[in-house]
Amino acid sequence: MNYKEDVFADVYTLAHEAGHSMHTWFSQKSQSFQDYEYPIFLAEVASTFNEELLTHHLLEQTSDPKMRAYIINRQIDDIRGTVFRQTMFAEFEKIIHAIEENGDALTLEVFKSEYHKLLEAYFGQNFVLDPQLDLECLRIPHFYNSFYVYKYATGISAAVALAERVLSSKPGSVDAYLGFLRSGGSKFPLETLKTAGVNMGTSAPVESTLKLFERRLGELEGLLLA
Repeated sequence: MNYKEDVFADVYTLAHEAGHSMHTWFSQKSQSFQDYEYPIFLAEVASTFNEELLTHHLLEQTSDPKMRAYIINRQIDDIRGTVFRQTMFAEFEKIIHAIEENGDALTLEVFKSEYHKLLEAYFGQNFVLDPQLDLECLRIPHFYNSFYVYKYATGISAAVALAERVLSSKPGSVDAYLGFLRSGGSKFPLETLKTAGVNMGTSAPVESTLKLFERRLGELEGLLLA
């Protein structure tokens, strides 16, 4: 990875990639060869978990309003880009596959029209949607790996829920998280996360992430209007 000491964003990149490294290291040390490779559904949990802890740590270390606004805005943008935007991408992908499976033609106009509908639904009436945005769907490389993008939204939701357990000093939460890192691919993803303390079979993790998003918006507004 690229890293420069005077580039603040690189600190987050380091924390993110360290999460992947920790996940791999613990799983390889704990599982047999055929079980240590974890699935993509779990891949972004450990990396995003580290980012959540880093955000919490940085906010505890500074009282400077500008710095706090920067850190909070960064987390807001991460959640927006990962939960809302990736879910929009996933919905677009589902719609396009359904059109093709129905035997209808996938023309450029169909791509643009379906994507524009989603832009209007997700961004609302207070945003100006430039015509060029209708073509954005053509530049997303993840669409060539069928139904990949939704895993970003589930990953950050699970990570936020796990981080909140650890940060609240919930008994056994650290050991449960380390158990998650050690589990690799030995169990199905939902079972792995449930053992760690997060039930992705319910809406609770996503709702918790949305509450964090709402809370951070309020904090940022307070800092900017102070």
